[in-house]
Amino acid sequence: MLDIVNYKAETAALLPIKPKFVEKILSGEKTVEFRKIVFKQNIERIIIYSSSPVKRVVAICDVKTINRERPLTLWKKYRHVGGIEYSEYADYYRNKEYGVAIELTNVRVLDKPLELSDLVDIKVAPQSFMYVDTFTISEIEKNEGVK
Repeated sequence: MLDIVNYKAETAALLPIKPKFVEKILSGEKTVEFRKIVFKQNIERIIIYSSSPVKRVVAICDVKTINRERPLTLWKKYRHVGGIEYSEYADYYRNKEYGVAIELTNVRVLDKPLELSDLVDIKVAPQSFMYVDTFTISEIEKNEGVK
């Protein structure tokens, strides 16, 4: 039974990320994930979904900070930990006034990657991101274990 007195609601987001960037996150080379839009909810954790061709939830991590700035400002601050070349970064933010940098910390790799169908209420990978509740986070950590 849920202990309402000591219960702390936690919100996470499932982010589909290209496999080449997931590899860099897991190796520690990339500690910032760039996005075009900022979350409307306070996000404390990120569930990392490696997109096609992998199509698996592979890790979970904590959010250190989320910064919304002009793309050039973000580049100057995070270029050394962004795991992306400037040309690809510039293409991603072309015609965008603002960008978002999500600083990732405490990355934990799942012992066994999960298909989305293994998770309750998630059937299709989101285009950009999807909010995920505490129950889903605990299911990921409990059912598969985290390295």
